[in-house]
Amino acid sequence: MTRFTTATAILAALTASAASAQTMINTDGASFKGSTVRFQNIEAPNKGYLVIHATENGEAVVPGSLGHAMLEAGTNDEVRIDIGEEFEADTTYVAMMHDETNGNDSYDFGEGSTDVDTPTMSGDNAVTREFIVSKAMLSGSAADQNNNEADRDADDVAQGLDNGMSENESSDDGQMKDHDGMSKDGDMDMDTNMSVDADGVDHSMMMPSVTSEQIRISGNKATFSQVHASQNGYLVVHAVENGEPVVPGALGHTSVDAGISEDVTVTIDAPFEKGTSYVAMLHTETNGNDMYEFGEGMTDVDVPAMADGQPVVLSFTNK
Repeated sequence: MTRFTTATAILAALTASAASAQTMINTDGASFKGSTVRFQNIEAPNKGYLVIHATENGEAVVPGSLGHAMLEAGTNDEVRIDIGEEFEADTTYVAMMHDETNGNDSYDFGEGSTDVDTPTMSGDNAVTREFIVSKAMLSGSAADQNNNEADRDADDVAQGLDNGMSENESSDDGQMKDHDGMSKDGDMDMDTNMSVDADGVDHSMMMPSVTSEQIRISGNKATFSQVHASQNGYLVVHAVENGEPVVPGALGHTSVDAGISEDVTVTIDAPFEKGTSYVAMLHTETNGNDMYEFGEGMTDVDVPAMADGQPVVLSFTNK
């Protein structure tokens, strides 16, 4: 059994009901085009809706909504929501799950109708997931991407890395804490950080993620069913102490190419211990030498990959 978080206060986040509610809405691999967002996989306990809300002053604007899509109870693949206007870069939105309560298969929750199609609850918390739409996540058609490739602003990507690495305090919604002198710089060399594969496909707009659905552990090897990487890089396994990944030190790593990699195996020096938590973290190859060098005294190279301003991490426990 695995659980996902984008926190360094990982163990604490996993025991909090609010965090548990968030994990029911999986934003890994979400993609944006104009006014539409596509979620790869949503697990719903009941038939209902996934609803997008705007935010004001850090809170979801309810009962009003921007758009919604129907959910069936169970696993929902390729969930698309059109909010009627283009998603704005550097803007925070909230995805909220609602139950279908009156049997008419029509989303009715709104002003004057807050007693129907109400938010799905996990304990005392509504099931929500906050996400930030970065400029790198806003993509058009493949043709548009090729036409505009020369105009991409690499500074936006580097700035997002700077912002994510400067979050030094853990919080309830799981921001990564600087640990053991992790660099706050992390500038990337966009020329050596390859995102185009051998077939000429550009993966730079892909939302990086490590799939949590299946992790196979045998001895000192952990195999992850799927890894999404927007650039060439590495999947790195870190130990966990006091609920936080031990960085910049690492237990083991393996290289991953830009795009989708399946059955990615990381080997560590000693067998994975039963009942022990670990963190898999995606790193980017930044200096073009195809060697993982992020570590003590070298935290400005092969830095953690970022999504929504946060490092891409997956917490897992060897059961």
